[in-house]
Amino acid sequence: MLGRAGRLEEAKTLIEGIEEGQTNNDCSGNAVWAAMLGACQLHGNVEIGRKVAEKMLETRKQVSETCITLSNVYAAAGMWNEAYRVRENWRKEN
Repeated sequence: MLGRAGRLEEAKTLIEGIEEGQTNNDCSGNAVWAAMLGACQLHGNVEIGRKVAEKMLETRKQVSETCITLSNVYAAAGMWNEAYRVRENWRKEN
């Protein structure tokens, strides 16, 4: 909810704090990060979006969704070369 309200730094800090307390890295954690990435796209925050995507890609889960959303974050910011680069890298890996 914080992310959707535009309070991205606060949301990121909260998610990281919750994650540190977890003993396992389950799918629900990825869903929270995915929602955070969506909030970055909604509010046009490329810097946090990039960091969130990197965090998500470390788990090697939801790779396609992460790459597409990150590409959309870049495209919404008018960073077409970055958007293209993300999609091309994703295509090469698949």
